[in-house]
Amino acid sequence: MKQRDSDLDVIRALAAFCVVMNHAAESVYSMSMEQYQMIPHSSSAFYFAAFTFGRCGVPLFLLLSGYLLLPQSYDENKIKRFYKHNFLPMLGVWELWIFIYCVFLAWYYQMPFDVAQYIRRALFLEHAGLSHTWYMPMIIGMYLFLPYVANALKQIPWTLLSIMMLAVYVYLFIVPSVNSYQSMLQIPSNEMVYAQIDLSYGGNAYGLYLILGYAIARCKKVLCEKKYRIAMIFAILMGGGVRADSVRATGVLLSGNRVAGMV
Repeated sequence: MKQRDSDLDVIRALAAFCVVMNHAAESVYSMSMEQYQMIPHSSSAFYFAAFTFGRCGVPLFLLLSGYLLLPQSYDENKIKRFYKHNFLPMLGVWELWIFIYCVFLAWYYQMPFDVAQYIRRALFLEHAGLSHTWYMPMIIGMYLFLPYVANALKQIPWTLLSIMMLAVYVYLFIVPSVNSYQSMLQIPSNEMVYAQIDLSYGGNAYGLYLILGYAIARCKKVLCEKKYRIAMIFAILMGGGVRADSVRATGVLLSGNRVAGMV
């Protein structure tokens, strides 16, 4: 029997805590930019720390999915098993929660249960009604073709895959971060940089996190060496620092723009 990796359980727990922290910070600090500028500096600093840390939750969950699922090889039987034991149960549970949410919202707002609205939400034709319910449709979309993506990744040379991941990271995160600093410096909009390449076909940031999880699994022996662990920690801290710096200077935190590697 395969031994359970306790380190992965720690990461799952950390990711769950990050998600709770993120939603708590958003609820407590739900305010306009003018109101935000009036709160004490200590409270402002806590908000930036809590929000930046909290936004690591979804990336961690996606990294874990990529780490555990993408390194596997999927033949016809394993593909069927994946959809039967992974995809369909997840879809079924989410459909049940959509019904529960619709009943709860009808009770909360003292409105009759809207059958047509429930059907639209069950068919993924309308948002499920609560702020956090964007996640499951996203992960269901990621899992839909995951076995085929896993098989395709193994055909890509490591050097080429590394270059592709780096390019996607630059366009998804570095360019928006640069854009934030340009706003801070009041550079005219016609001179600012904007990423023009469409990465939605590859899953945007969510797809990148999945593939990064696969890359970590593929190189875990190398990444276990001390110097590489230090480099990874430094990169994470730098990413969070750039993001916090950007939002502090420009207020993009309150507008929800994506900066420096956080979703």
